[in-house]
Amino acid sequence: TLTGDIPGNFKIFYKQGRFINNTIDWSMETERVNASETSPSVHANIAVDNIDNVHVVWSEVGLIGNLDVFYRSRSKDGKWSEGIENISSSPDISLLPSITIARSNDIYVSWSETQMSTFGMFIASDIYYKHYVAGLGWFVFPPVINITSASTDSLNIFQNVRVNAQGSFDIVWNNQEGLFTDT
Repeated sequence: TLTGDIPGNFKIFYKQGRFINNTIDWSMETERVNASETSPSVHANIAVDNIDNVHVVWSEVGLIGNLDVFYRSRSKDGKWSEGIENISSSPDISLLPSITIARSNDIYVSWSETQMSTFGMFIASDIYYKHYVAGLGWFVFPPVINITSASTDSLNIFQNVRVNAQGSFDIVWNNQEGLFTDT
């Protein structure tokens, strides 16, 4: 437990299992991924690259009080990256991140971005995507791509991203329209 942790907050943990003599050994230490002591962290997702580095994304309350998507990595020798990166940095609510890694070790992250009215009512939700180029860092221009451009009253959520054998990435998601339309 970190000093200042608020009881009841969700936290993100990591544990690695190993096969030893045809059984799974879970004796490795459980490690804390997120460092926030005051904000709940939810919707964790994990991917492992081809050199056994672990990559984790999750949603957590950011600096401006909304949910953002955060990223952290763990090297194959067990060291977590010093910094935790806010990769969505949005005034909207960023949640349900999905992560996948190509053979090139490029990282692809997608998430749902929900827009709320000034009265706290749902307006629309879009799917966003961000790309990390192995050896270079997060793609700078454009920093984040909206792939759905939902109209008002449309919910795009529960997305999942994967990379195929040719290195292209594929995203699927649920869509619901007409949530507040009178019938």
